[in-house]
Amino acid sequence: MKVQILTGREAIRDIRAEWNPLLAESSVDSVFLTCQWIHAWLETLGAEVELAVITVRDGDGRLCGLLPLYRTRYSFMRTARLCGLRVMGDGTSGGEYGGLIARRAVEGEVAAAAMQCLSQSAMRWDMAWIPNMGPTERHSDTVLAAARQLGLRFRTRPAEFARIALRGSFEEYLQTLPPKVRYQMRRAVERAEGEHGAALVSCEDDGAIESALGDLQRLHEMRWSRRGQAGSFTDPRKRAFYRAMARAMLKAGWLRLDFLQVGGAPVAAQIGFAYHGVFYELQRGFDPLFPKIPAGVGAALRCMVIRRCLTEGLHTYDFLGECTEDKRRAGATATVGRDILICGPTVRGALLAHLNLWPTGRYLTEDRAHCIGRTSGSPATDPLESSEPSAALA
Repeated sequence: MKVQILTGREAIRDIRAEWNPLLAESSVDSVFLTCQWIHAWLETLGAEVELAVITVRDGDGRLCGLLPLYRTRYSFMRTARLCGLRVMGDGTSGGEYGGLIARRAVEGEVAAAAMQCLSQSAMRWDMAWIPNMGPTERHSDTVLAAARQLGLRFRTRPAEFARIALRGSFEEYLQTLPPKVRYQMRRAVERAEGEHGAALVSCEDDGAIESALGDLQRLHEMRWSRRGQAGSFTDPRKRAFYRAMARAMLKAGWLRLDFLQVGGAPVAAQIGFAYHGVFYELQRGFDPLFPKIPAGVGAALRCMVIRRCLTEGLHTYDFLGECTEDKRRAGATATVGRDILICGPTVRGALLAHLNLWPTGRYLTEDRAHCIGRTSGSPATDPLESSEPSAALA
């Protein structure tokens, strides 16, 4: 196998035609690793990062593996600096499920070749941080096996996700919910449609993307302002990412930018993607002052979207990270992936291997001057010394 590390943006653009076909043949196929998501990130949130994309080709020159990384810096106790690697498209974008893209038939060989390339590279790296690998732990097994074979130390911890297995009709879906929740969800839709004349409206015009995202942002901020929080759209770079990403996803036919409209005005909004049989719910917002209905206007919109997913024949509704109470009420069950920290073949990497630290807190932090955004794998409570033992420290 021929292995290369691509650092130039033109070189990344040159493999664009090969990217999605490879992803479709991999075990990590998700919308967050598509070239549409990655290139929107490169143009906005990742505009200034240094790339380190590992490509693996077979003897015929066919692309059989991609590890799309970028370089960043971390500070330990605000003194020692560490060179880090992360997966392109992560961070404040909301992207999850990052990792090695490889053809299933040669996944083990690709992982071994990519990790060997990293370990022997002249490029210095002290740590590779890959949060939210999932949605099942087996997806990260080949990467960890390759790291172990090379003597690289690593640690893992569980990363929780939430999803619904969709099957049958909307009424059959409702029957899977507890009786009280089932009643509230059904009544939410009935009252929204019957009493308020609400309609599910989707943005399907590129020319309307800007105003539609503005409505999403406004409703999102209204939702979070009640909790004294600003929401997710305060950074202009993130708003730029959403514009670029939404246009790319609309062109690909995957965008689902949905609104619950009453009298022509949006009272709830949700952005997600229908990709290869899975609906990914990314962001939501709603008007908290809208007349009270059972379960709320946001839940009514979500139920309508689930009803449409069933009509479209999608098999999974993916809520992404954390199985929170509102997701459980909608019928979600928890699945478990992994956060992975691989320690590099350096003195500082060896030091990190002996410390029970995660790059999601106050001791080991990203240097904001050299990276974009907060770690998407940050837990709700954030001491670096985990209160639970690591699942592995190989």
